[in-house]
Amino acid sequence: MVHITVIGAGVVGLSSAVSIQRAFPGATVKVVADKFYDETTSIGAGGIFLPTLKNIPGVPFETLKRWSETSWKAYSRMATTDLASTTGHTVSHGYLFHTTKTEIPLYANIVFSFREMLTEELTRLGVDTRFKYGYEITTIITNMRKYLSWLMTQFTENGGVVEKRKIGSLSEVEAPWVRDWIYTDTMAHILPSDDFTVIGGVKDKDNWSMTPDSSVRQDIMDKCLQVWPALKGAKVIGDWVGLRPMRNPVRLEKEVVRLPEGMLKVVHNYGHGSNGIALSWGTAVEATDMVKDLISTIPSPKL
Repeated sequence: MVHITVIGAGVVGLSSAVSIQRAFPGATVKVVADKFYDETTSIGAGGIFLPTLKNIPGVPFETLKRWSETSWKAYSRMATTDLASTTGHTVSHGYLFHTTKTEIPLYANIVFSFREMLTEELTRLGVDTRFKYGYEITTIITNMRKYLSWLMTQFTENGGVVEKRKIGSLSEVEAPWVRDWIYTDTMAHILPSDDFTVIGGVKDKDNWSMTPDSSVRQDIMDKCLQVWPALKGAKVIGDWVGLRPMRNPVRLEKEVVRLPEGMLKVVHNYGHGSNGIALSWGTAVEATDMVKDLISTIPSPKL
């Protein structure tokens, strides 16, 4: 009997756990975490699929492309079948606005559609004149409340074990008239889902506070209204502060650790930053392959 423990119940952890279950149907798989669902750093994320090298430094282009394509294959299947309402994946059209010319991104040939907009199109849309470049994109947005719940259901129904304990050693806006998502290179983003619209954002390195800051909240509102005035009059239904643990590069590797009790086989998969959702299934599949390698090469009762 193979015993496998996954530490962490965010989108990367649960994706890895479900992927491992599928690869090892006879194994005992356990998820151990001190935070689940509402408490995780994944729950309030906008969930848009736009992975870029800029937002995940230190990862080679071909590696990021492989992770992205693997995730997209899974997400697009969910978004275009009867799974969509349960998993929270939605085919979504929107716009990316830039103040400066940008290279064609990695995801351009992965998502459903990607095209550069004409200047007159930006003018007709009433886009803030700071944004000289625009891109029209059809991609997928993931409702993380639904997706995390679906992943956990998949895990437990497949016999997964959950243990809540600590291992020692944005804002949501109700705006039903907003249908298209908006992303900019000035950090402002507007991401509608089926239940509400998420607006953001901010990146404040080394700030670990989980308490909403009223000045940051107002700054987000102001810059999003400036980009997309149609948000005016939206009802604010809540604030949320999230952390995006990031490592340069993402740590995805296998290791054998010598402990007093014996050899412990470990696969590391963390540090995705703001690309955690977009890349979670891709890195989960790769982590599963590493688990296979460890189990087949080094005899041990635990991983």
